[in-house]
Amino acid sequence: SGKASINAIVGRRKRAGQVEYELKKNSREETVWEPLAYLRAHTNSYAMKLVLRFDEMQRAAESGMAVRPATTLEVLQHFKLFGISRRLANTELAGLSDGQKCRVVLAACFWPKPHVVILDEPTNFLDADSAWALATSLRTFKGACLCVSHDKLFLDRVCDEEWKVPGDGTVTVVPWEALK
Repeated sequence: SGKASINAIVGRRKRAGQVEYELKKNSREETVWEPLAYLRAHTNSYAMKLVLRFDEMQRAAESGMAVRPATTLEVLQHFKLFGISRRLANTELAGLSDGQKCRVVLAACFWPKPHVVILDEPTNFLDADSAWALATSLRTFKGACLCVSHDKLFLDRVCDEEWKVPGDGTVTVVPWEALK
């Protein structure tokens, strides 16, 4: 097959202990499998860029962190989780209150669908509406959340359990309902 022009990498497999990539060449529909060594030896450095990009996309997909579609509908639905209306979403940042700006920042932090979030006194700079929106978002969040806060009302809305860490190397987990 020679070193034909590689248009895309569409698959990866391990065969006989060797990594191979499925390639589309010369704009043809059929694909061929080539070992990684072949791609490394390819005179066009673009081939290795394709390998790195494909591997990165595979890792993202396997981790569940694949990139979300940035459609207007998807963004507006995401903003809605943080109490940001369509009207607010179409407002320049300079025209938003500090609390609304915090909501936009929090929505941006949750955009890539993280597995874990760690919040240290998250309500300190939030207005009441923004704190409520954050609590509502965290209740529906599918990942783990570690939250340090003195805001009892916020914690009542968000927490399932309290972890007491007195500094002596021990951790005591108490169901939140038992604390009421």
